[in-house]
Amino acid sequence: MVPRAARISDDRDGSPHERRIDGDAHRSCCRAPYEDRLGRSRRRSTRRAEQVRLLRLGHSCIREAVELLGFGSGSMRTIGVDATYRMDVAALERALEDDRAAGVRPIAVSASMGTTNTGAIDDLDAVADVCSRHGVWFHVDAAYGGPAVLLPEYAAAARGLARADSAALDPHKWMFVPVEAGFVAVRDAEAMRSTFSLVPPYIRSAGSATGVYGLPWFSEYGFQQTRGFRALKVWMTMKHAGLDGIRDRVAENIALARYLAERVRATPQLELAAPPGLSVVCFCHRGGADLNRGLLERLQLSGDAFLTSTELDGRFVLRACIVNDRSTRNDVDRMIETVVRIGAELTSGTAGAFP
Repeated sequence: MVPRAARISDDRDGSPHERRIDGDAHRSCCRAPYEDRLGRSRRRSTRRAEQVRLLRLGHSCIREAVELLGFGSGSMRTIGVDATYRMDVAALERALEDDRAAGVRPIAVSASMGTTNTGAIDDLDAVADVCSRHGVWFHVDAAYGGPAVLLPEYAAAARGLARADSAALDPHKWMFVPVEAGFVAVRDAEAMRSTFSLVPPYIRSAGSATGVYGLPWFSEYGFQQTRGFRALKVWMTMKHAGLDGIRDRVAENIALARYLAERVRATPQLELAAPPGLSVVCFCHRGGADLNRGLLERLQLSGDAFLTSTELDGRFVLRACIVNDRSTRNDVDRMIETVVRIGAELTSGTAGAFP
């Protein structure tokens, strides 16, 4: 976009940079400065044996970014997850060691702070340690779960996130900003500028607000040129709600998701499909995959509630993601009652004609 802004504190050479750009894949592509770190020319068309590592349940925008950068899907490898759907850090370490032994140069690892499927948060500190040992760019997809760092119980995730070389966050997901609004934060601003800038050295600004050339152009830090003022709605939301207001709403959503999980556990016809993560709860009716597919479609069209679906280990499940500050326990109760009713109708054959 040009909208989204945040900052990662810098503790090494280079300064942090806040880069506003639209689209998940666009933000992921702004990780391209790792090419600068490798000392490669931006204009080279050949690719060496290099790979990007990401979580098996990571967002598809990472794959799209790898394709857009010209590496091809063959250069990407996924890392498995543990029983809680978090990245298997030991498997990541082994994969990077195997890469080196095979003459493959791993260049980036993408971890998640709140996966789309289950809301799981990878052990970001541990992943950061692995990336540091292997000299690999550490990216965090915090598009959904990033605002949880405002809560004390997610302090460990906040520490890990602060060690990232780059991170993406979408205020339109969990900061209650209208679509679209997102940002990418990159620790080393000069790496970004060296990768993307086409401004000749003789007119390139040093970044002084009082200098002749003024501040650097935003277009020097990414591939987007003209941009709209999408940052305004982020600024207005934060001015209106404040950090305390956003923190309270995020906490309420998480509490509501935990209440939903309790309701599922207490309902004989239903079962949890994964440990609840942040404000995501995956569950299903015990009637099987076909029943759950029919149930979901009828539920969505009923107007009583709206769930989505996903697959976990090949199993079709229902997915609730609570990111509305107006949702209440009454909404959860109504949804559970409707799911149970539709499930009973489908099981007994009394559901009637599909609308």
